Amino acid sequence: MNSTKVFGQYVIAFDGIGKFTREWEWYENCLKKHKHGQPEGVNQYYAYALESSIVLANGLTIPLMTEFLDRSEYDIDDNTTDEKRKQDSELKAFKRLAKGLKEAFPRLKIAVTLDGLYANGPLMEICKDYEWDFMIILKDGSLKSVWENIEGIKRKNAEEIYEDKVINRKQQNFWWINGIEYTYGNNNNKSIKINVVICEETWQR
Repeated sequence: MNSTKVFGQYVIAFDGIGKFTREWEWYENCLKKHKHGQPEGVNQYYAYALESSIVLANGLTIPLMTEFLDRSEYDIDDNTTDEKRKQDSELKAFKRLAKGLKEAFPRLKIAVTLDGLYANGPLMEICKDYEWDFMIILKDGSLKSVWENIEGIKRKNAEEIYEDKVINRKQQNFWWINGIEYTYGNNNNKSIKINVVICEETWQR
């Protein structure tokens, strides 16, 4: 298998994917939502999963393990609170899927890639506990204290810079800051050090 490794680790991508939607409840714990444009109480039922896939050198991916979301722990009725109406979530599914991967491949060296939904302290803590490296998209507004540190360090011109990279006629400038401390948890009693890399692209139309 022609796979891509990062510092000797297999790159594993996690992403949510919708499988199918039905007008009837084919399984008692399948996810459900109100059907748009229909009276209250008219629902659609759907299958949604979080998948982990090995990323190959040519950009293709091979599914490795899947965790389906359901509503087995959530009662959805007229008296249900807004919190429970959220049913299952990708973040909860990640905890189950990560545990399954670690149990199935306890010695496999892994670097996980995740979208901005997963940028939070408890999830990064899971990766650290499993000795996995991680690459997570950091959206504007996510981890505000990290962005504040980034802006403060950049104002001091203390960031590392790599310039003059052109790909597909786009000028790419990279800059990064290592060892930013992110605190989280009750009263910010936990912390983790992360590295941030930013790519700025410019091009002419």
